[in-house]
Amino acid sequence: MQLLSTFRQVFAIMRADPSIAPELPVVRRLAIRAILWMMLTEFFLVLQVYPVKYFIDELSRPAPRVDRLLIIAGVLAVLYKTGAFFRNRMSQWRNSTQWRMWRVWWGYGMRRLLRLSSDFHTAHGTGEKESMVTKNIIKFEVMIDELVFDTIPVSLRIGFTTVLMFFIGVPFGMLSMLTMVAYYVVAMRSEKAITPQRNEYRVRIKEVERFGSEITANWRTIKEMGREEDFSDRNDQLLMDFWRDEVPRHKRYLKYFTRQDDVVTCSRALLYALIGVLALWSRRPELGTIVLATTWMERSYSNYSRYSEFQARLNEGLESLRELLDLICLPPTIQQPQDPQYPEKVQGHVVFDNISFRYPEAEECSIRSVSFEAKSSTATALVGPSGCGKSTLMALLQRMYDPNEGNILIDGIDLRSLDYSRYRREGLSIVSQDIQLFDTTILENIRMSKPDATDEEVVEAAKLAFAHKFIKKLDKGYHTMVGEDGVRLSGGQKQRIAIARALLRQPAILIMDEATSALDALSQKEVQRAIEALIAKRKCTIFIIAHRFSTIMCADQVVVLDEGGIAEIGTHEELNRMNGLYSKLRAMEADGLLD
Repeated sequence: MQLLSTFRQVFAIMRADPSIAPELPVVRRLAIRAILWMMLTEFFLVLQVYPVKYFIDELSRPAPRVDRLLIIAGVLAVLYKTGAFFRNRMSQWRNSTQWRMWRVWWGYGMRRLLRLSSDFHTAHGTGEKESMVTKNIIKFEVMIDELVFDTIPVSLRIGFTTVLMFFIGVPFGMLSMLTMVAYYVVAMRSEKAITPQRNEYRVRIKEVERFGSEITANWRTIKEMGREEDFSDRNDQLLMDFWRDEVPRHKRYLKYFTRQDDVVTCSRALLYALIGVLALWSRRPELGTIVLATTWMERSYSNYSRYSEFQARLNEGLESLRELLDLICLPPTIQQPQDPQYPEKVQGHVVFDNISFRYPEAEECSIRSVSFEAKSSTATALVGPSGCGKSTLMALLQRMYDPNEGNILIDGIDLRSLDYSRYRREGLSIVSQDIQLFDTTILENIRMSKPDATDEEVVEAAKLAFAHKFIKKLDKGYHTMVGEDGVRLSGGQKQRIAIARALLRQPAILIMDEATSALDALSQKEVQRAIEALIAKRKCTIFIIAHRFSTIMCADQVVVLDEGGIAEIGTHEELNRMNGLYSKLRAMEADGLLD
C-alpha cells in the first residue's frame, strides 16, 4: 500500500509537468502491452503441464493407444511453441518498456535536480546528489522491473494454478487457495515488523556511501595531505561497524521470512496427506491426476520464495522512491516569474538599490544596505577584504539568490520580474574563480555557452582570451580532450578557456570573479590586456572582482566593500586621493599581506 501511495504522488506531480507529461501515456501503453503478453505467457506456462496428465493416464492403461500418445505429444509441442512465442513477444515489450522508463526517470530526475536553486546545490555534496538521483533511480528501476516482470508473473502463475486445480479436484483447489491467503497474511505481518529494521539499515548504509563518495570526490586533497591510510582506516572502521550491526539485524530479518516459508512447508505436507487420504479412503485417483496436482503445486511452492526476494528488494526500492519523491516535490527557491519581462535588447544598466542579504543558514547579513549604479557598457570593480561580500553581491546579480531587502534593476526592470532563463542564457556570462570544465574537447567546452557558434567564432573568442596560442600547440588543437574537470590542463589554461567560453556569448553583462587568480605573471598580463580591450570597446557591462589591483586600474568605478557594506566608491584616482580603505588595501597587497 505504501508503494502504491507513493507511486500516485509521484505520477500526479509528473502529469502536471509539461516537460514530461506527454511521455507518461507512451510508457503506460508500452507497459500494458508487455503485461498482456506476460499474462498470456504465464497462462501457457501453467497450461503446458496439463496434457501430461492424459499422457500418463494413457500409459497407465492396460493397452495404451499409440495414436493418442502421438496426439498428446503434438499438443504438448504446440503449447510449448506457443508459450515460447508469447515469451519472446513479452521480452521485446519488456525491453522497450524498461528503456523508455529509464529515459523518463533519469531524464526527469536530472531535470528536477538542475532546476533546483544554488542554495540546494551548496547544501548538498556531489555524492549526496548522486545518491538522490543516479543511485536511487537504479535501485528504484530494479525494484519496478522485479515487481512487474518477476513478482506479478509469480502471482499470475499461482493464481492460474489455483483456478485450474479446482478442475482436477475441489480439495486441491481449496488447498492452493488457502495457501495463497495464509501466505499473504503472514507476509503482511512480516512486512510490518521488518519496516523499522529497513529504516535502520538505510540510515547506516547511507553513512557508508556518503563517506565513500567523499573519498572519491576529494582524492586529490587526501593525497596532498598524505592521509591515504588514515582515510582508508576510517572507511574500514565504518564498514566493520556496519557489519557488526548488520549480522544480528539480518538474523532478525530472516526470522520473519522463515515464518513465510513455514506456510509453504505446511501446505506441502497437507498436499501429500490429501493425496494419501484420497488414495486410502475413497476411489484411488488416476496417476496422471496425482502427477499433475503435485507438479502444479510444487511449481507454486517454488515460486513463493520470489515474494521474499522482492521484499528484500523493497527495502532499497521503496526508500529510493521516497527520496525521489522528496526531490521532485522540492520547489526551487528561485523561480521564473508568472509574467516574465525582458527588454528587446539588454543594455546592461544595473542598479543595486538598498540591497541586504543573509544566507539561509547564517545568523548575520552578508550584505547590508548596498546601493550603487553601473551604467551600461561600463566597468565596475569590487574590492575589499575576504568575506566582505563581493562574490555574494555578484551571486545576487546572477539571481542565484534573491535579496532579503531592496531591489536589483536591469535596464529598469526588477531582476525578480525578469525572464530568469533567458537572462542567464543570453544576457549574462560569468568567469568564476572555481573553473569547471566538461570531459570533452576544448572546442566543445568553449561552445557550451553558445551551442550554435561556428568554429570561427570559437577561435575568435579564444584569441580574445589569449588561449588560442597554447591551444594550437596541443597535439589535437581545439579537438584535445581536457579530461574530467580539465585535469589534463594547467590552472591558467583552464581559466583562459573559461574566459573564452564567457566571451563567446557576447553578453550584455560580464562578471569576472577573480578571473586572473590562477594565471602566471605572463598569462595574467595577457588576460589583463584582454580585459582592458573589452572595457575600451564598451561592448558590455563588466563587473570585476579582484585582489590584484593591477586588474582594475582602468575600471570606470571601484566599489570598496567592508563587512557587507560600501566603505568607499569612486575611480582609482579618486580613491587614491582619499587615503582610506582602498589605499590601505593597496599597501597590504604591495607588502604581500592581502589574501
